[in-house]
Amino acid sequence: GDLDSLPADFEISKFDNDVILYPKDKNETDLELAIQHALTFNPEKIIILAALGGRLDQTLGNIALLADIKLSASDIRLDDGIEEAFFCRDKCTVKGAGGDILSLIPWQGEVAGVVTTNLKWPLKNETLHPQKTRGISNEMGGYTATVRINSGLLLIVHRRNN
Repeated sequence: GDLDSLPADFEISKFDNDVILYPKDKNETDLELAIQHALTFNPEKIIILAALGGRLDQTLGNIALLADIKLSASDIRLDDGIEEAFFCRDKCTVKGAGGDILSLIPWQGEVAGVVTTNLKWPLKNETLHPQKTRGISNEMGGYTATVRINSGLLLIVHRRNN
């Protein structure tokens, strides 16, 4: 990235060639560039830290980046230690604890055929609509919950009750 959010005493020379520096005036955010670079390694999983909070525009932009179809082959999640956010395109598993909050938010349109397991209020082949709050604030019934969908793109926000 452009390193504009690092402290003034940051010494880039300590990283040899491990830093890819971009100009400050560019069309992408640093996270978008980092994801593009990470994909060159064909990862199975990417966890992005410190990308949920501080500025609403940045947070929404960071979540939107994960909707890119090019990321569908990877398990890519934003995680700040308390919450994680990621997209379900088919089936996904959430690992946590009983009482953790799980919100299912339709993204880019309705999500059909939603089936959940191990949630306090199960969904059984239901459709979630983006202008409705039906999937907000469910609770995990144990250490693992599953979500399956037939069509659409579903944002999952998992809040841990540490």
